[in-house]
Amino acid sequence: MGEHSGLAENYFKKFPLINYNGYAAVNITERAVVTQDSFKNPYLFYKYDLSEGERPDQFADRYYNDQFLDWILYVGNTITDPYYGWYLSSKDFNSFITKKYNVDINILQSKIAFYRNNWYENDTRISTSEYAALSNTVHRYWEPYYNNSSIVAGYQRIQQDWVINTNSVRQYTANSSSFASFITNEVVDIVFSPSYKGVGQVVVANSTSITLNNISGTTLSNSTVIITGSSYLSGRESSSNAAFSTAVNIVDNLASEEIIYWSAVSIYDFEREKNEQNKSINVLDSGYSGRISKELTNLLK
Repeated sequence: MGEHSGLAENYFKKFPLINYNGYAAVNITERAVVTQDSFKNPYLFYKYDLSEGERPDQFADRYYNDQFLDWILYVGNTITDPYYGWYLSSKDFNSFITKKYNVDINILQSKIAFYRNNWYENDTRISTSEYAALSNTVHRYWEPYYNNSSIVAGYQRIQQDWVINTNSVRQYTANSSSFASFITNEVVDIVFSPSYKGVGQVVVANSTSITLNNISGTTLSNSTVIITGSSYLSGRESSSNAAFSTAVNIVDNLASEEIIYWSAVSIYDFEREKNEQNKSINVLDSGYSGRISKELTNLLK
């Protein structure tokens, strides 16, 4: 090990122990403020993209010649959870979110977390006449681009990561059945008939009614779709089944012409995005590791 191994032990001895998932763990949220000025200096850092499965102690051993200097990576990246705050391999990530939500991966892939303006999925440009022909409701999803004479040449999707919690909310009334056994936030299949089906997620359920959001497919009756004695809701986690007699629209957050401008983001994809953000870390230049260690040595004497 490197010359700072003992320092790392002294450093962590000064931190209080807390209970973490049933184990005694060092509370690294109690960071030593003596190093804040150094860690705030952008000229002392460079960006580095971690490889699949690369651990902080491995990187510290290779770059700083001391695996125990992994704490520099934690402090430099404001990581308070040294395991789940670090970039996880695909295997570890899937294991983590399965435990976190206590459901299978396929369920998390079908559960919607929110909806996002999907400009990143469409780089199509439209002419000024095509823009003018659009409904005023959707003009906000477009922005002009200009030719060399600073004249509007056309329109492209506005690159704004707008988010809404849900697209629509529906309420269903029980017939002779009960909705009380459905689980909050579980995915529910809405079956009017074998030919007309929809999907939603449970907001709240009781014996007489159930409210669903994150709606897709056929969710309301119309001149073609009718509610019959065989119309029912089916929960994918609870395996509950219950007939419904009415289907009522509570709210639509998006006009029909806006729907194509939004994409559902699943819980799985949302968690995966957060993990991918952890891939790029700030690395303190190895030439300054001794200085930081010296500061801590003086502090912890």
